[in-house]
Amino acid sequence: MDPKHVIHLRDPGTAWLLVKVAAFTLVVPGTVVALVPYLLLADSSRSAVDFAAISALGLLPIVLGIALYSRCAHDFILTGRGTPLPIDAPVRIVTRGPYRYSRNPMYIGILAVVGGEALLFRDHRLLSYLFAVAVVFHVFIVGYEERALRRRFGDDYARYRAAVPRWLPGWTGLRALYRETFLKAGTLVLAAGTVAHVLRLSVGLPVIEMPDSIHAILVVLPAYAGLGCIVHARRIDLAGVHRKVIFGLITALLLFTAVMHFYSIVARDNQWLGRFPMWYSVLAAIVYCAFAYFMKTRTLTDR
Repeated sequence: MDPKHVIHLRDPGTAWLLVKVAAFTLVVPGTVVALVPYLLLADSSRSAVDFAAISALGLLPIVLGIALYSRCAHDFILTGRGTPLPIDAPVRIVTRGPYRYSRNPMYIGILAVVGGEALLFRDHRLLSYLFAVAVVFHVFIVGYEERALRRRFGDDYARYRAAVPRWLPGWTGLRALYRETFLKAGTLVLAAGTVAHVLRLSVGLPVIEMPDSIHAILVVLPAYAGLGCIVHARRIDLAGVHRKVIFGLITALLLFTAVMHFYSIVARDNQWLGRFPMWYSVLAAIVYCAFAYFMKTRTLTDR
């Protein structure tokens, strides 16, 4: 993508585009990934998370799907200068970011969230719903969207269509798409975990009194996200012995936290976590903020 075609957030009109994309996200994807699943599970005994190990696996596609959708929305606003709504489509074809590897990454992100919900709640109705949504998306893309894009962008879209697959890319492209999305998802979860720990400190809520689903968001996901960011960062600036020591301690603490809480998930018992006093959240918040400082100077795999 030519840099002169990339618009920045401070440009006039971008804020209004952001509002429109946020409204579209709330109404359309929000209905698909939140409202309909809620209605499907409203009369189910599993409408609350039964937090077994298989449920924990559902959290990963949910977070990755949200991150992928968010990146696509970002590119729609700053590059395409439009929204996902057909009547307010981008004025320029978007071929950067995830769109380098798949022509429909936004749809993939939504499907990943629904698939993660099916794992999280372990409900066969959500699996059937996932299949139905995928069929609807495919019919809409083939029957309307691709034809509209051909009319709108002509030869540019024809060349793009010939070079990039409709759905999943090859293994190399899939890995690149995953790396690009994972790091953004990981930093988002780390930030959320930091906020959650600070809130826990502010209300004085012991670990033992937290529901399993809140406990997962508070302590499990940030630890996994931190380890994932370490694994997927090609290089982190560790100039000086003190930085190496501090980063080693942070990595060890994240690994210990992930192992400890994974055990609680498999055993389906977090009662023993009540042994940790409130200083645990103080330590977690410090670790997440310190890790964010190190990641600030990282060189990513897909830059």
